[in-house]
Amino acid sequence: MSNFPDVLGMELDVAKTLLEAGGFAFRVVETKPDRPPRTEYDCSKMRIIKVKEQEDIAIVTVCKI
Repeated sequence: MSNFPDVLGMELDVAKTLLEAGGFAFRVVETKPDRPPRTEYDCSKMRIIKVKEQEDIAIVTVCKI
């Protein structure tokens, strides 16, 4: 999987389209703080903050931005 595209920092919907078109196997995992989110920064978009390659699949960690 060394040719996995650099999707770090991309919005999930854009990265997902790119990865699916390239035939890459990936799994999305969401991370979030334990405390309630601050409403003034509430946004429905997800952004990729980490990519970890494991065997034949990439684990893509996202957070709400």
